[in-house]
Amino acid sequence: MIDVCISTHDNLPELPAVLDSILPQRDVLGGAVRMVDNGSMDGGPDWVRRNRPWVEVIELGSNRGPGASRNAALRGSGTPWVLLLDGDCSLAAGCVEALLRDREEHPAEVYSARMVYAGNPGLIYYDAGQAHCLGLMCLENVQVSSRSAVPPKRDPGAVSTSAFLVAKEAARSAGLFDEDYFFFGEDLDFSLRLRASGGRLRHVPEAVVLHHKPLPGSAQAGGERFRRTDLRSRRQGPNRWRTLLKVCGAWTLLRTAPLQLLYGACETVNALREGAVWQHLRGVLGFWADLPRVLRERRRVQATRRVDDRELFADTPLPWRSEVMAVPGAGLLRRALERACGLFWAAALAMLLGAARPAAAEPGRCPDCSLVVIGLDDVRADRVAARGGGPGPALRLDRFAQDAVVFTQAVSPAPWTLPAFISLFTSLHPSRHGVVNRYSDFSAEPPVPASLAKSCPAARTLAQVLRGRGLRTAAFTGGAGVTGSYGLAAGFEVYEDSSTFGGFGRSVPKALSWLDSLKSGERFFLFVHGYDAHPFNPEHFSEKEAADFRRRRDDGFDKKPRPAGRAERRKLIWLYDEAMARLDRNLAPLLDRLDRPDLRGRVLVAVVGDHGEELFEHGGVDHGLTLYDEVLRVPLLLRLPGAPARRVDFQVRTLDLMPTLLDLLGAAPDPALAAQMEGVSLLPALRGEAMELDAFSETDYLLHSFLRSLRTSDGWKAIHDRSSLATRLFRLAQDTGEKKDLAEAEPVRLRSLEERLLTTGDPEPLAAGTRGTVKGRWKTVREGERTWSFDLWQDPLRARPGRPEREASGLWPR
Repeated sequence: MIDVCISTHDNLPELPAVLDSILPQRDVLGGAVRMVDNGSMDGGPDWVRRNRPWVEVIELGSNRGPGASRNAALRGSGTPWVLLLDGDCSLAAGCVEALLRDREEHPAEVYSARMVYAGNPGLIYYDAGQAHCLGLMCLENVQVSSRSAVPPKRDPGAVSTSAFLVAKEAARSAGLFDEDYFFFGEDLDFSLRLRASGGRLRHVPEAVVLHHKPLPGSAQAGGERFRRTDLRSRRQGPNRWRTLLKVCGAWTLLRTAPLQLLYGACETVNALREGAVWQHLRGVLGFWADLPRVLRERRRVQATRRVDDRELFADTPLPWRSEVMAVPGAGLLRRALERACGLFWAAALAMLLGAARPAAAEPGRCPDCSLVVIGLDDVRADRVAARGGGPGPALRLDRFAQDAVVFTQAVSPAPWTLPAFISLFTSLHPSRHGVVNRYSDFSAEPPVPASLAKSCPAARTLAQVLRGRGLRTAAFTGGAGVTGSYGLAAGFEVYEDSSTFGGFGRSVPKALSWLDSLKSGERFFLFVHGYDAHPFNPEHFSEKEAADFRRRRDDGFDKKPRPAGRAERRKLIWLYDEAMARLDRNLAPLLDRLDRPDLRGRVLVAVVGDHGEELFEHGGVDHGLTLYDEVLRVPLLLRLPGAPARRVDFQVRTLDLMPTLLDLLGAAPDPALAAQMEGVSLLPALRGEAMELDAFSETDYLLHSFLRSLRTSDGWKAIHDRSSLATRLFRLAQDTGEKKDLAEAEPVRLRSLEERLLTTGDPEPLAAGTRGTVKGRWKTVREGERTWSFDLWQDPLRARPGRPEREASGLWPR
């Protein structure tokens, strides 16, 4: 199913031909046909309603530029793919079939068609083109006959958006079209942002579109150029700079600065020659006024980019067009620009500017490296390398952090082990991958265990991706929530999970033995995990302390926490820090092994937590039942060969680890994997660039708690309870302990964050399909037409059937 959306502005003369060309191909498309009108004054929308009633007409009310109409079309479409047409472009016979054939054979996100003149279909108007480092689109086969056309040597670097087929979600992920461009360059900007985030463009010359444009040399063509002089003078130069500032890396901007100044001089002189200097000046002033927004957009683009500038821009001749270079004496400037561009692409200009720093541009990238991921279960962020005061309980980990990139504000998408680690290794939120509880069907006897292969069969794990790249793979874990049968074992040659809540004292020796078994030079991915800090670890509590902890944990399930005295608080914190010290000692042999010269320079090491632990901050203990920061903020440390240590104090997500590691290892994701991953590469942060990332977290813990939270990059946090429908609001910069609810004081912000929360996650809790029983472990409570269900013993600390049923708590209305 493909929707067709036509963007129009005063296109009534062309509309009959455009719409009639779609009609024979509607069966192939299968979707709706919409016309999005940009403030036409020629009566086009009314004519279409009268004469082509099968076309849905959407009027924007004013001329907001082609980007606005395309965005409205993409937002309003109900199909995964959208064919976007300008109002003066007709489909030649077989155009849609050609696009769909190429889509089947060559996966991509955008497919462009060949543009020919409607008055002479044998004459190509243009094919797709490449992006030049000056921020220009260099079109191919411009005004040549179809017989003389040269096949492109590579996929297009940019497509003109007069006619193209686009994957709607890919367009939305790239940020849609920038409506502030109004005209000129919005298609180049869109193409580059899409490609920078890992998207692919395809040009399909067999798919032909007829452009109802005057033939070159006609009086009409000359008149059109004259009418566009003012608009071009105002928009072309500033829009070019908007694109460059958003997409290019800082070093590319510096290296090309001389070229940009020369080209800008050509634009200014040409504006003077054509009497449009005032329009040019208005454009320049508008650009400077728009600069803060452009820089914000730059941060977003750089945060999601997966492709460097050398791949984005092509070594192609400059498009010397009359609108830029028709200046008396412009030959000297033209020759200077051509010379400078040649030097740039030969890297001579980079050397003259002292640019011999390739490693610094991409810190930590190591395509020949191996990978070790160390999973710290139940470890709070404030216990590892982020205390800001004296030494913490994990001295060896703190020493490791001195040589690493430390992310002090890393947020987990879930406050307990199973969904958090599935998310870590798929870069999917829990409600996307579906493993939100230990069982997918609680009502069966015995209950049906959750499985990633069943809930999200298309998802690929980090281990599967790296195993496909030829790396040896092994995992040594503490079992329980990381038992391989849930889906974590996929892609691992060896997956050890025989212990239950086992610590690094069990997993590290096995991991070291496996490392020693590898052949020299063999690349590998090793995952080592331990529950040393977890309250269920056998070494954590004495028998009496474990019984006290169970009672406190039951209070949380029943939502009736009892006040805790100072002595009890201090004792729990002391026991936790003792467990952290034990974790540190058990992990030290692995860290020491990774420090040896044979591994230190060729292994990426990631140390990451899955969730934290409540220590009475909000009256409770354990984890899973709340979404406060003590259970969501986790350690995240990356040690990268050749990269300097640094602290990153803005917010990131553990969801970002998988795309970051793939980026660092040079394992560029294919389109399907890129579409899967909801996280982004943190490579810009490793370069010292700021990123703005919001963190969404969720829990449906054992059907006792149904919460969603949004932690924004600017320090606000909302927690929504899907049982009570209440939302709490906190300003983290002034209230790090999340004690002061600002929901009543900030109603506008509350509504804004609440709306995002309710639309970001799954529309209903994934436990919605369960059916309760009244026997054994399961209890159902009905009140009128409402039903609440919960499990009685989905809890490893609780005795198996035989204990008295407790009162209904943590109930969820269905």
